[in-house]
Amino acid sequence: MLKNKLSSPIKASLWFMIANFIQSAIGILTTPIFTRILSEQEYGKISIYQSWLTLLTVILTLSIASSTYNKGMIDFKNNIKEYTSSLLILTTLSTIIFYVVYRVFQHPIQQIIQLPPQIIDLLFIVILLSPAMSFWTMQERFNYKYKLCTVLVIFTAFFNALLGYIGVCLYPQEKYMSKIIFSSIVPLIINLIIYIYIIFQGKFKVKIKYWIYAIKFSLPLIPHYISSTILNQADRIMIANIIGLDKAGIYSIGYSAASIMSMIGSAINSSYMPMTLKCMEHRNCEKIKKTSNIIIKLYIIISILFICATPEAVYILAPPEYREAIWIIPPVVIGIYFTFIYMLFANIEFYYKKTTFIMLGSLTAALINIFTNLIFINIFGYVAAAYTTLGGYLILAIMHYLFMKRIQEEEIYDIRYIIKLSLIFVGATFLIMLFFNNLIIRIIIVLVIIIVLMINIKNIKKEINSIIYK
Repeated sequence: MLKNKLSSPIKASLWFMIANFIQSAIGILTTPIFTRILSEQEYGKISIYQSWLTLLTVILTLSIASSTYNKGMIDFKNNIKEYTSSLLILTTLSTIIFYVVYRVFQHPIQQIIQLPPQIIDLLFIVILLSPAMSFWTMQERFNYKYKLCTVLVIFTAFFNALLGYIGVCLYPQEKYMSKIIFSSIVPLIINLIIYIYIIFQGKFKVKIKYWIYAIKFSLPLIPHYISSTILNQADRIMIANIIGLDKAGIYSIGYSAASIMSMIGSAINSSYMPMTLKCMEHRNCEKIKKTSNIIIKLYIIISILFICATPEAVYILAPPEYREAIWIIPPVVIGIYFTFIYMLFANIEFYYKKTTFIMLGSLTAALINIFTNLIFINIFGYVAAAYTTLGGYLILAIMHYLFMKRIQEEEIYDIRYIIKLSLIFVGATFLIMLFFNNLIIRIIIVLVIIIVLMINIKNIKKEINSIIYK
């Protein structure tokens, strides 16, 4: 009989996945609204702001919230409050130093960033406070506390969109600035409250050993996260330069739609990573193997169902001139799947603090992506960029598996099973693409998947009961 109570890790994973999905859905559903009330130039400036925010957060905060903090919660589990407070002060100091440098060289930097001074100032304030929310969220996930975190994620996403719209309506003379400023109000308030809470919990203490630990762990990862940003953004930039802005826009619609799967994958891994680190600490590799097999199958099923709905998703999100975006989504979703796989392998590298391997993998994948884009976009057009992205992420997954094997000889993951599932997923994706113009056949495919799941429901329940339920 199936037990009634979900285990804490899986319950947390499900709720974080739901919260991230809703957050992503709000962003996607409001995109058509803002594209209709903002000019292309104004929308482009908002995109520039978001891109710089993503890139500079990695650099200014030393990427500590992206990886180091999770590992430190294992190594310094008896001093979490002091550890968190120390790292928050470190990221604050780093951001302030970079801001001083910006003020000294304001004119040339402003020309590069191409944003007005007041927006750049806002960008620095957002970056300064954002690690507080990241650290607190990671603590909640590490302890499988999901309720308040889930509420805040959904609350913030909703009011970001609502206040952004209100701002544009109230100050139509500077629409893009109003959108950026008003959308930042709720995150700034919440992050400031959490910032003060963390500092007071840590009693304003700073331990240099935590700084040394974080800097030593994080510095090799900064090129990795910069490379990952390039890997995500280079396609659109290169398409715009090689073919034109219109094709870059179509590609962006497809990539943005496919990014839903990236959100889901990140949400799953964010909750799965603490369990992995704890299992590694107790040498419970069998649990990692069994759990990873389940979540990979879950991710593949969600991905296939999503791909089946691709034409309808594009039809809802954009006008008919963007219909070509349907051919972008499947290869990008496959690429995102391999990103999900590589994150599983990278979790082990994080545990052993082998951040140099992670950096090498990301740099290699980014360089290969840029090089293949230069060749194949010219030959096959902008759709080729989706396949070069897929290739880059596949190479990244292979490299991280080899790196993981080098530092951990024991078989943590069932690699043969993962390869088998991956081949099935890739084959199913290309099969579905053949029927993008036939809704009935795609509905039949979805029904077949549901029927197969129902036929195997007893085995599925057994598998879930032995690993997920307690």
